[in-house]
Formats: sequence, structure tokens, C-alpha cells
Amino acid sequence: MINYNFMKKLVFTATLIFCAFIGRAQNKENVAFQAEIANKNGDTIRILNGGTGKEIKKIGMDKSGVF
Repeated sequence: MINYNFMKKLVFTATLIFCAFIGRAQNKENVAFQAEIANKNGDTIRILNGGTGKEIKKIGMDKSGVF
């Protein structure tokens, strides 16, 4: 006969351990992104906060035309 309480505890514990490992692996603070845009309107890209519309970061284009 299957003990459902034991199975619930086992699944909960396994999920908790899995989440702990995933959270530990996500500690990177920097992201590398490179883009070249055809038909560009300017030489900068602005990253805006979706809620407030406030500018978070402004990225300029280098000499070769890559952001």
C-alpha cells in the first residue's frame, strides 16, 4: 500500500533541494549582449523601466556600428 504522506514529503523535499541548486546557479550579475541594427534611427539604445518609463541604461554604438 502506498503511503501518500510519505510521498508528499519526499516530493516536497526533492523540490526544495532542486530549487536551492537552481537559485545558487543564478548568481550572475552581468549579461553580454551584442547587436547590429539595420535602418537605425540613432547611435544609442535606451533601456527603459516598463512601469515608470524612466531610463535605466543608455548604450552607445562603437566605431564599427555595433551596440
